[in-house]
Amino acid sequence: MNYIALFRGINVGGKNRVKMADLKEIFNGLGCQDVVSYIQSGNLIFSTDEALEAFATKVTVCFMQRFGFETTVVYLTKEQFLQVIEDLPFSATEIIHTEEKNPKVAHLYVGFSAEQITSASLLMESERAIVAGKKVYFLMDDSIRISKIVPKIAKDSKSMTLRNWKTVLKLADLLEK
Repeated sequence: MNYIALFRGINVGGKNRVKMADLKEIFNGLGCQDVVSYIQSGNLIFSTDEALEAFATKVTVCFMQRFGFETTVVYLTKEQFLQVIEDLPFSATEIIHTEEKNPKVAHLYVGFSAEQITSASLLMESERAIVAGKKVYFLMDDSIRISKIVPKIAKDSKSMTLRNWKTVLKLADLLEK
């Protein structure tokens, strides 16, 4: 079965440094096949025949032993991840209009969570968040670094990890190969 693992909070602002080669080594050591990483923010694509729950427990133990800290990992099957793209709730017109306001920043993000997100969808003057089960779609006029919505939703989901849309599309492309 093909999966994607999205690690939360590694290699962000110089904290919790993890080399992707070391992360790949853990997965290869656990018997995974076709292990591929993408950028330094903790995105791994892999195949395993092992039950995901048992496998995830092994990853948690190996990660802690190797790096000395814990982190949340959100796992999705290939099909679940590709469905994220299909479920995009914003229209192309909305996205283009938002991107025109400030072409220097990413505007579209997806928050992935290991558990159901209980926050409601939110709308502010320059930010929109649409909650859909274990994911949240964010569309914002300005940088995510000054978002007011992301911290509100993150309070309800301590396991949420964010990826910009460009990364989501690249990971989907890698999953398809």
